[in-house]
Amino acid sequence: MKRLLEFAPECLLCHVGYLASLPEWFTAARASLQLGDILAFDVARADDALTRLRPLAIDDMPRVMDHFYLWTPRSIPACRQDLLDALFELTAVDFEHIIRPEQNRDNIRCLLNIISRHFQGQRVARILDFGCGTGLSAQVASELGIHLHGYDRCPKMRSLAAEQGLQLMVPEQFNNVCLPVFNAVFCSYVFHLLPTKDDLCQLWTILKPGGIVVGNFHKDHGLHEASTCFMKCGARAHEVEDVSCRFQHGSYWMFVRHE
Repeated sequence: MKRLLEFAPECLLCHVGYLASLPEWFTAARASLQLGDILAFDVARADDALTRLRPLAIDDMPRVMDHFYLWTPRSIPACRQDLLDALFELTAVDFEHIIRPEQNRDNIRCLLNIISRHFQGQRVARILDFGCGTGLSAQVASELGIHLHGYDRCPKMRSLAAEQGLQLMVPEQFNNVCLPVFNAVFCSYVFHLLPTKDDLCQLWTILKPGGIVVGNFHKDHGLHEASTCFMKCGARAHEVEDVSCRFQHGSYWMFVRHE
C-alpha cells in the first residue's frame, strides 16, 4: 500500500481485467503502477482528464479513502465489485493508516446511538456491522457495553476484525441465511461504495420484522440506490435528524422493516 501512496497522491484505479474499457487517450498519457489485480494511474492535477472520464462511468467517480477514484465503466457495471474486492484486499493491513480512524469511530457511535434511540434505550439483542472492515466498531461497542456481529467481503479485513473481538460472518454464511436474525444493522461509510443489489436484498432478508438498517450517506452518494432497493423490499425510509457528531459524516437515513 505504501508503494501506491508514494506513486501518486491521487490515483485512478482500474481492475486489470477491465483495462480495455479505459480510453486510449487516457492510458497513453499517464504513468501507471500495477499492484496485484489493480492498475493505478496518476491523476494528481488531472482534473480535465477526470472530467472527460466521468460521463463514461457508472457514477461520477467519487474519491474514496481520500486518495482514489474508481473506474467503473457504464458498459461493465459488475466490474465495480471486483475492483473494490481487490482494493480492500490490497489495503487491509494499512487500512487504518489510510483513513481517519477516530472520524470513523465517531460515525459508528452516532449510528449506535440512533439504534438505541429508535428502540428507546431497550437492549437490542443482535446488531450487525455490515461492511465492518478491520473492526473499528469493536472499541466503540466495548465502550457502550454492546456485543456486535460483523460482516465484510474481504478475508484479510475479517481476520483483523475478528482479532478486535467482532463475531464474524463469512460471505457463505451471509448469503445462505434464509431467516431474519438481526434486530438492527448499521453501515458506516459503506453506502457511498454502492453495495450490490444482491447484498442489500440479502441484508433485508436477515433483518427481523420491526428491525432497522441505519447508515450515513457521505455526500449523499448511494442514497438513491439504497433507498430504491430497500423500498422495493417494503421498507419505510426516513432521514434521521438531530444527530450529534464531532465530525461531518453526511446525511443519516433509517430503513424500517414492518412488524
